[in-house]
Amino acid sequence: MEKSIKIRLGVEPSINTISKMVALFNKLDSTVYIQKDYFRRRVNAKSLLGLLSLSMHLMDVLIITFYGEYAENDEKYIEKEIRLL
Repeated sequence: MEKSIKIRLGVEPSINTISKMVALFNKLDSTVYIQKDYFRRRVNAKSLLGLLSLSMHLMDVLIITFYGEYAENDEKYIEKEIRLL
C-alpha cells in the first residue's frame, strides 16, 4: 500500500528540527521517502544525511510517501505529529 501527504515548511529547518524529523520517522513501521515538490529525487526519510541533502528551506513543499502494510496508519500519525516540530 502507498500513501502520500504534502506539507509546507512553516519554519526554516535547522539541524535540530531535521534530527527530530528523522527520529519521528524512525518510529514508523513503513518505508518512508521524502522529496521536494519540484524535484524528482527522493530520499529515505529515516536517514539524516538523506534529509540534509534535500537542502530544505522555509516554505518548501515536501511530499512524504509511505510504503507498506502500515502506510495508512503511519500517514495519519505523521500528519498529526509533524506539525508539532
